[in-house]
Amino acid sequence: MTKTYKKQVMKKTLLISVFLCVNLLTFSQTLTAKFDDGTEINYDVLKDKFNDSKPLNLMWEGLSMNNLDGQSYIFGASYYSADKFYTSAHLGLLGGFSFLVDGIYFISSWDKEKTLKFSVKEEYVGANTIKKYVVSHQLEKHYLWGPHIGYGFANITTDTYKNSGEIEVGVSIFRGKFLNVLIQNEKRKAVKKRGTTQFALYADFVHYFIDYNADVTGKTIPKSGIRVHLRGKTGFWGTRDFGACYSLGFGTGGTVKVYPVMGLGIYGGF
Repeated sequence: MTKTYKKQVMKKTLLISVFLCVNLLTFSQTLTAKFDDGTEINYDVLKDKFNDSKPLNLMWEGLSMNNLDGQSYIFGASYYSADKFYTSAHLGLLGGFSFLVDGIYFISSWDKEKTLKFSVKEEYVGANTIKKYVVSHQLEKHYLWGPHIGYGFANITTDTYKNSGEIEVGVSIFRGKFLNVLIQNEKRKAVKKRGTTQFALYADFVHYFIDYNADVTGKTIPKSGIRVHLRGKTGFWGTRDFGACYSLGFGTGGTVKVYPVMGLGIYGGF
């Protein structure tokens, strides 16, 4: 079902039922939305499978923290090979050089459908009122899972140690969805809009390699632990594959008994 609604400052919303006529073409779905105010809007669903999304993502992770005494990763990159593997690399330069390289090898996948609502037209009808023409689309949510492995290192000097490294081994569940539409406009050039969402949940056993300073003795900090966290990306609905990236979780072991895993940044798809 397609809906039109007005979004006001007082959050007042008016829902208007409309009918949607669907025509299928060879390479895309051409849809005509007919609204009860007489407006007709044509748009093409160019792609709606996650495997058609941009495979390469570049990230700025200025607000992030890993397990190595709160060091931050600044830059990152990830690559998704459809239904085969997902790999990422992260680089930190604050407080010392650090990096993390890891990957997931997918061994199984499945799909679920989700109803997604998005705007095909917006117009001002008053000083504080925006009228939005909203349509619905059955979108594929693509799930995958498989083993995960990674290696990290930090060249940093503290009162306790000089260098720290880690090997992580575990499993991961990965989910993604993608939509790319071309919206026709009688007065202006057609506008292409896209939206991408993906996240991966990691559960790993981690073994740490810590180069303690020569004068440090009697250390009882465990050299192994676990890490459970998620990493995600949410694209902004617009003409570019651009959005926010984030991470959240926790780990045990290493140079501290328990540490947070968190991050916030931006990414672009290529």
